[in-house]
Amino acid sequence: QRHAKTAVPPPSLEERHIPIGKIALGLVAAALVSLLAFTFASDKNERLVMRKLRAAVVGRKPGATLTLESIPPGAKVFLDDQDTERTTPLTIENVESEDQHEIRLELSGEKAVTATIALVAGTKRTLNLMFPGAVVNLAVKTVPPGAELYLDERQVALTPATLTLRVGKPVNVELKLLGYLPWTQLVTPTRGEDVSLDVTLEKSAELIAQEALEKQALEEAAAEEAGGKAPAKKKPKRRRR
Repeated sequence: QRHAKTAVPPPSLEERHIPIGKIALGLVAAALVSLLAFTFASDKNERLVMRKLRAAVVGRKPGATLTLESIPPGAKVFLDDQDTERTTPLTIENVESEDQHEIRLELSGEKAVTATIALVAGTKRTLNLMFPGAVVNLAVKTVPPGAELYLDERQVALTPATLTLRVGKPVNVELKLLGYLPWTQLVTPTRGEDVSLDVTLEKSAELIAQEALEKQALEEAAAEEAGGKAPAKKKPKRRRR
């Protein structure tokens, strides 16, 4: 008769004479190699790792407030290579001070703009970045001056005024002045070409009538003044004898 074979357990690590310390050291070395490979794979990774190591060793420095603006607005904001998922204008609270922070703004159709900034603890700082070529100047003059200038139904200034417009984005320019007819024009800015508008506003019927009445009143007043002067002396008539 055949005897059933009894399963023999595999030898333990101690029986194999493999030191646990060497295994742990090997794992640490492998992790360190992976970390170094990740760190030096790109400047972005290097900045991230160094920032984490510094925070772990010396702790996080006190915070400051950073406000980011752009011309034109609406740019995506990246802080230290991290997408904030928000757009300019943007205020970020509690940004670590005494450290160099990388700012990157992205706008559709434009080359990203970057900046490096260091903040002082407990302070507020505003950084305004411009996308070269993304905007053109809009200069508006009116006769008479002082008209209200509207862009897409939003009042922005009184004439004369100079503003910036987003290239390729149509905007409705409107001028309003009491006593004059509203003036409007759709403008689509072209890259590299500033827009200049010199507008002579047309008087309203009410203003024309009012000016006519004022003119008539002035003429009547002048006539009355002329008629009120002392009349020339007449020669006395001779009496009949």
